[in-house]
Amino acid sequence: MLKSKFYSPKEEIQIRLNFLSFIFINAGSHENLNFSQEHVNILWDVFTKCESTEIIDEFFDWLLNQVKLNNGLNIDIIKHILFEKMPFLKPESFSLISLDLLQNLHGFILSKNCENPKTFSIVVKLLWDIAFKNPNQNVSMNASRHLNNYYINLLSCTNRFDKEEEFIRSCISYLKDASILLPISCNQSLLIIERAVILLKTYLEVFYARYSYFFRTLKLSSNFDLSMHRIPEKPEPTINIMVCSPFNDKNTFEFSMFDYIGDLRAEVQHWWRSLRRAMDPTDVDQLICLVLNGNLF
Repeated sequence: MLKSKFYSPKEEIQIRLNFLSFIFINAGSHENLNFSQEHVNILWDVFTKCESTEIIDEFFDWLLNQVKLNNGLNIDIIKHILFEKMPFLKPESFSLISLDLLQNLHGFILSKNCENPKTFSIVVKLLWDIAFKNPNQNVSMNASRHLNNYYINLLSCTNRFDKEEEFIRSCISYLKDASILLPISCNQSLLIIERAVILLKTYLEVFYARYSYFFRTLKLSSNFDLSMHRIPEKPEPTINIMVCSPFNDKNTFEFSMFDYIGDLRAEVQHWWRSLRRAMDPTDVDQLICLVLNGNLF
């Protein structure tokens, strides 16, 4: 590409990509003029071999905009980019823009429920490598958040916990590899160990937040308290919440500022069940009448 006296290389790239958007995507183009996988391959080869990361990011940003605007890229092209192009990028080379493109493509395919387990495992493995091997801390943290959301949301959709085991096993695998290589590459291994510990800690926090109701119910019914493993750095501030029953019975619950709505729900439900067991049968009948007549509140 010849150097222009009037435009920077970045501006020239933007002009060319905007022109492609006009030709292939905007209304008014010929119906047979479609953006194809061959076009993607040509652009991909040209831009990914460029030495300027700024120019490469311009291309990825352009692709990202086409996905967000639902322009030009049909589902077959999106699958082609996600499963056949992006896995060949080095995890260390990902920027925030290319990672954003990967996450959006991944989320788009997930929303269509058309994933292939084998090809999806390649994308998830790439996200793991980005989270642990990318030198940019922001890129690593964003990849970690995406992994957390992916596994937690997958658990909530399927009500199965086999993916939780996969998540823990992957973290432990990176920890083991890093510990073995610790004498050889100390700094890199320590970075991977630190990120694995942070990822595990974050995952446990998100997991506990989602299932806080069940954990608090388990504690109230069997005195098995998972929160005993959480060691606060300083005394946690508390709040008191007063709850009233339809018969003017009152109870005050004390919660930590770090407790969740699920904890409150479990405590109130446990108290209400205890209150109901202690009720007179006539009181229970009266309560049922209030509910049926719509006069409870």
